[in-house]
Amino acid sequence: MLYVEAFLESCNAGLDKNLLLGQPHETGEKMPKLKTNKSAAKRFKITKSGKLKKRSARRGHILGKMTRKAKRNLRKSSYVSSCDAKKIRRLLPYG
Repeated sequence: MLYVEAFLESCNAGLDKNLLLGQPHETGEKMPKLKTNKSAAKRFKITKSGKLKKRSARRGHILGKMTRKAKRNLRKSSYVSSCDAKKIRRLLPYG
């Protein structure tokens, strides 16, 4: 601590000493930021109307058995159900 204080006095950069020491400002502490779940952010998009859009499942492999029509229908994206949307919105706090 003494070394840091001595460094600040010698450099006299005008920075807040409490900020460099990792202590809260005199004005008070800020609320912590919420972390976005990155795996959910890659899988779901929030539309302008607020719905959650998702990609169809069963598209990864073993598609040779599936009919053309079924594979064609899997290209379309769909929306998440309302009961699941509440859980996913908690993972995406900033949209």
